Amino acid sequence: MRYGYRMPLKFRETGLVLSPHEIRKDCTACSGEWAVGYIYREAPEEGGGEPRTWFWSLHGVSGKPADSRGHGAAPSLEAAQADLEANWQKWLRWAGLKEIALDGS
Repeated sequence: MRYGYRMPLKFRETGLVLSPHEIRKDCTACSGEWAVGYIYREAPEEGGGEPRTWFWSLHGVSGKPADSRGHGAAPSLEAAQADLEANWQKWLRWAGLKEIALDGS
């Protein structure tokens, strides 16, 4: 039996502030109102250059397929979002779920 799942994955910035001059670009990955993952950038070291590593993780899911990862690192926010999305899609297929629009289409 296959069950529907209601919303495509969306990334929402957290708006966390590192300093008065920098707002982080960290984001929560949401499917509907369910937060299923998180992406954050490594904080810069004092006097150091811009960090280049973004970390992502899936959470709130029970079990996972053998060919998926629950967390990882990427060189950019876009790459981290793509990795998280790919592993979310693997989990949905493994769990027998699929994303559907709220209007049912």
